[in-house]
Amino acid sequence: MFTNAGPRAAGEDAVCCKSRSLLIGIIFLILAPGVFGSCSTILEEVQPVPPMSTANTGPYLTTEENLETVKRLIDKHEEHYREILERLIKHADEWLEEGPWSVTFKDEAFYGPSNNPHDYVTLDTFTWPNPNTEDGLPYVRRDGQTNPEGANYDRQSLARLSRAVEELSLAWSLTENEVYAEHAAFLIRTWFLDEETRMNPHFRYAQFWPGVRDGGAQGIVEGRDFIHIIEGATLIYNSKAWSGRDHRDLKEWFFNFQQWIGRNYNNNSFGNSNIGTWLDAQKTIYTLFTDQTELLHNRNHLLPVEERINMQFSADGGMPTELNRHNGLFYTWFNLKGYIYQAEMRDNIITVNFEGNQADTFYKMSGSTVDASIERGLDWLLPYASGQQEWNFPQRNPFNECRFIEIYRPAALSLMRSEYEEFVQELLEDPACYNITTLLTHPPLGRAQN
Repeated sequence: MFTNAGPRAAGEDAVCCKSRSLLIGIIFLILAPGVFGSCSTILEEVQPVPPMSTANTGPYLTTEENLETVKRLIDKHEEHYREILERLIKHADEWLEEGPWSVTFKDEAFYGPSNNPHDYVTLDTFTWPNPNTEDGLPYVRRDGQTNPEGANYDRQSLARLSRAVEELSLAWSLTENEVYAEHAAFLIRTWFLDEETRMNPHFRYAQFWPGVRDGGAQGIVEGRDFIHIIEGATLIYNSKAWSGRDHRDLKEWFFNFQQWIGRNYNNNSFGNSNIGTWLDAQKTIYTLFTDQTELLHNRNHLLPVEERINMQFSADGGMPTELNRHNGLFYTWFNLKGYIYQAEMRDNIITVNFEGNQADTFYKMSGSTVDASIERGLDWLLPYASGQQEWNFPQRNPFNECRFIEIYRPAALSLMRSEYEEFVQELLEDPACYNITTLLTHPPLGRAQN
């Protein structure tokens, strides 16, 4: 289910005017917001870092019960789980030979507009040198054509860091082999905590466009890779490799990063696109991780889900903005995944104070009063995903069908939908799908309580 059984414990530019379980099927706990937008809704005040606890409030995308169930499936050699674990261990062993990564490791020529090696810098994906000027400036846009020059900056390093931490931390959680936790901890410290290699906590220069702009607001979507890094830190929390001080220091880094977001994005930035969905997902996990749960109910921070969904979903569950992209299938899946992540992260917030500027966060995933729910979106996509209906929208690049497991297995558990689980089982007839880590964090429907 969208449940969380983890224990509960106690610089930059403001760009202005340019249930215990979710009781899924009954309650959908999402507030959702905000491009750099209206000054009236941007949180401009810089807040000092408050005292952070060393307590662990995760995991956020799975539960301890789910992980224990998966361990039993592995021990019983059921549901291909021994093979799935072996794939994970193979990947984790490969990660032991890679990294660390740091924003400071890129060549000086690619430090970006600030010329500060500690700044995260990425190139606007579809911009290319201008063929009509001697120096190539200003870069020009070729929509849908990725400039390979982007590999010289920080995007790929962050993506690899996120995947490495995800798989290493899960490998430790399932095997308790300290070598995996040690490397995951080393990777996290190098990127976020070590003085010589740490990243400055902002995305000011993400998606910069040479000769046009120093950074792009849409670059915040790249922060989705932080979600699995935070999740990984919570998974290795009880290992010898990760200390309470490490956990507290990482919380402080993300508090500062969240403050930068609040000063630069309003509560409805990118309201009708997947960027807004993933911005919400980031705000949610940063809020939980930094012990600021009350912000989940503050509509100046996150809008009620009704307003977000009404902007993105049609009445039948389709998402027109995503469908009109060059890769509509990918972006439909991608947006639904962002919503499912939010549901999983918020599922243990079961009481809300509606006074002041508090926002009503209770919505049914099924039979909701909102125009379209996540379940409708999943139902809309299912016939296309399963091949029962031909995809007749844009999709320029091939899509890895195994990745449908990442949305339909969690949804099967949450909504008790056997159709979703049956689809996942069909996908698992292909051993290539054994690489999907969701299978090791979400047991099959009907097995979660066994």
